Amino acid sequence: MHRDVRWRALRDAPDSFAESFAEAAVRPITYWEELTRSVTIPSPHVMFLGSESEGIVGSTYGLMDRSHPDVGRVGGMWVEPAWRGRGVGRALL
Repeated sequence: MHRDVRWRALRDAPDSFAESFAEAAVRPITYWEELTRSVTIPSPHVMFLGSESEGIVGSTYGLMDRSHPDVGRVGGMWVEPAWRGRGVGRALL
């Protein structure tokens, strides 16, 4: 699921992320499993998903700066085009 959401985001908004769909598409499944673990088990990072009955409609990462433990940032935020302007991004933040 994590990989599928990320791929949708990269296809929809290719200029909004540091990586391209082509780069993400060749990553092995083990990469996606480890990334999912890194944002779902207790760690400095977290992933939030917005969902409706249709499925996942948005996502974002909360990332902590390891050298400054009191500093965080938003990374990889994306909202499904049909759901933009409806408060999903605000809810994710």
